[in-house]
Amino acid sequence: MGVPEHTYRSRTNFTSKYNIKVLYLSSFTTKDEGVYTCELRLSSQHPPSYNKTVSVFRDKLVKCEGISLLTQNTSWLLLPLLSLPLLQAMDFISL
Repeated sequence: MGVPEHTYRSRTNFTSKYNIKVLYLSSFTTKDEGVYTCELRLSSQHPPSYNKTVSVFRDKLVKCEGISLLTQNTSWLLLPLLSLPLLQAMDFISL
């Protein structure tokens, strides 16, 4: 089943860094669940394209933990801040 490109264009963002290519889809809903196929075309290689098919379901998405690490586990951030007065008192740091 083909889906018109304009259906997703306003919700997608593509990044390319080094050898990693990532396509993001924002505002993902259950209507977006299904099987997706990605085709990567390389002009210098034979065969010229590679396909990868992946099943995407909202309740099985892998969430990025970077933000939650900073918001939920802030004790490691507080340690240097709480240690600063002690280090200043011992003349290890002067601000």
